[in-house]
Amino acid sequence: MRPINRITAVLFLLLGALALGACETTYGFDPVEVGNDAASAPRARSSRQYLRSLYADILGRSPEVYDFVIYDAQGNQAATFELDESEFLINALDSVADERVMRSVIATGLANSSEAALPKKEEIADPEAFIRDQFRRYLGREPGSYELHAFMNEWQSNATMGPAEVVRALVGSREYQSY
Repeated sequence: MRPINRITAVLFLLLGALALGACETTYGFDPVEVGNDAASAPRARSSRQYLRSLYADILGRSPEVYDFVIYDAQGNQAATFELDESEFLINALDSVADERVMRSVIATGLANSSEAALPKKEEIADPEAFIRDQFRRYLGREPGSYELHAFMNEWQSNATMGPAEVVRALVGSREYQSY
């Protein structure tokens, strides 16, 4: 070797020894796999969970059990039977092959009911604030910029897009229907 190469080699060895000597602590990490954690994957709510969530979130109450009375032509009570809102709807949800359609029908009915007490579209002065509030209420988070833009664009360009449709879209989402 030529003298310059020996000096360079010695310098590199000296720098390496200094670097190794400066690091007194080493860390060990367990291997991590991304995407294989079944425990953290969202799970679909059962029909009962979904229905109870809809009632609580949209109507502010639990499903009720009440007496349904049938009267004859003379106004006399002909029959009475107990009607359980949740069991009736859960049976409907569980009786279809694809419950997504029935969930959408039920969510639409509840969101459009007078009991939901949603304001009319023309009563909302700030649609963006309303949409943000609904995201926080139903999904527990702020809308992403794309989501907010899509809802606002639909609100402004579609005369039939109003509060009930915003609520129905959110409670019909996979995010709302999972836990």
